[in-house]
Amino acid sequence: MDNIILDQIYDFHPKNKKHIESIKNDIDRALPLIGAGMSIPFGCLSLNDLLIKLAIEWFKDDESVFKIVDDNIKNNTIHRAIDILDETHFKGRIQSFLEEHFEKKQFDLSANLTRFNSLEKIINRINKRGTMGSNFILTTNYDNVIECTIDEMNKKKNANIKYDVFSPHSNNLSKLFDKEFTDKLKVFKFHGDYKDRDSLVITTDSFKANYGITGDLEAPDIKVDHSNNVNKILRKILGNHSILFLGCSLDEDPFIKLFRSWLTHSMYRNYAVLLKPENNDDMRNLSKQALLMDTSVIWVKEGNYDWIDAIIEYVFTLSSLSSKPTGINLLDKQDNSFIESNTAESNAENDNESNESEPNEEKEDSGMPQLEELLQRKIRVVQTGPTKFAISFPMYKIEGGLYEIYLVAENKIFYISDEGTTYEELDKIFELKEPDVIKNILAILNQYGCRKHESSNAFIIECTPQNIHVKISYFIQAISFLLNMKIFYV
Repeated sequence: MDNIILDQIYDFHPKNKKHIESIKNDIDRALPLIGAGMSIPFGCLSLNDLLIKLAIEWFKDDESVFKIVDDNIKNNTIHRAIDILDETHFKGRIQSFLEEHFEKKQFDLSANLTRFNSLEKIINRINKRGTMGSNFILTTNYDNVIECTIDEMNKKKNANIKYDVFSPHSNNLSKLFDKEFTDKLKVFKFHGDYKDRDSLVITTDSFKANYGITGDLEAPDIKVDHSNNVNKILRKILGNHSILFLGCSLDEDPFIKLFRSWLTHSMYRNYAVLLKPENNDDMRNLSKQALLMDTSVIWVKEGNYDWIDAIIEYVFTLSSLSSKPTGINLLDKQDNSFIESNTAESNAENDNESNESEPNEEKEDSGMPQLEELLQRKIRVVQTGPTKFAISFPMYKIEGGLYEIYLVAENKIFYISDEGTTYEELDKIFELKEPDVIKNILAILNQYGCRKHESSNAFIIECTPQNIHVKISYFIQAISFLLNMKIFYV
């Protein structure tokens, strides 16, 4: 590792060193999300560039095609351009055209040995986790650069890495956490694989179908069907890990909006290595997007792509593999986001960011303002009806890392309810029809002042406006105890 390059990265932005050290410390619970920027050095194209190339090759005399592509690239609505062109020019064959391109265009792993070595380090580190349940590499790319890198490692270095590839369309997706896949490296391709035409997520219809999207892709917040199997699995993966964005952009597009909805279920902070825009508006927009996604940004200078490889080498080096898993450091997580939320816009407007002053030690060590801000961000209250509020809060070991309860007003009586969610979770493990089991559960509920609803499987606790804060605490403790009890039987 060239310390000179690392020092340059630290000097480029005042938060870079802190964020790099944070991700290095958290690397054993971080999942890399590999974007097009990691494949471009080998000769692959991003979807935007690929569409431009297709337009040049096949419709060079049709200016309307270039206008459609150009306008939608500027608006981050490339799916709309694909929809229009597929209907008017490709005649339903857009996926065939893409497959043909990838088959003809052979990328070259030797074209950039530094980037190849970076991918090697990522693959080795993730593979070493073994049965820890964190051996995932995520990617938005259609190409098979990751798979070819693994094959090359197995062939020339006898790495003996076993792996499987999954996509939203995979027949074996429901088996992702089964024992047969536990010791294998898992490559999850959000947008499918060019070799499997049915798996490609490229048009609006394929995007909606694969991810259970029920609303408009261009709405500020995408609405999804949370019962969709793919969403359930991805919330489970993302809810229990930090995400490290590599070669990605956080520009507002349908995938980022969808990803943002999944990350609301995570208890952990995320990280992104991003090229720092020269335009202040672009910088401001990316900073805001990062805050919405609970993501700390490591800013890299445009053109200095070797910085990205230097960061990967530093944080993924196998020698730093910790002997014990890291815990959740709430104050450290909030410290990053709390400081950034106050400085993101001013940073974007200030070209001389390196002069930004760091907060003093006394302020950081106090902890309480940061913890209060964390709780305000992580415990959400949303009105879902005239007499009903949804309260969501982080809960360890729960799928997605977030649990939801409800405050209900009924016949002038207030009560807090889980609407049967806990019952359903427990029923997966126990035979709740057994009298002794349900008797024990009711006894536990009673100890916390809770009970089972008379006409449903909901667990409830009555409250008043004066004691709601106390009763919510009791209710959360009761649910936590029951669900932790479940864990011991899994």
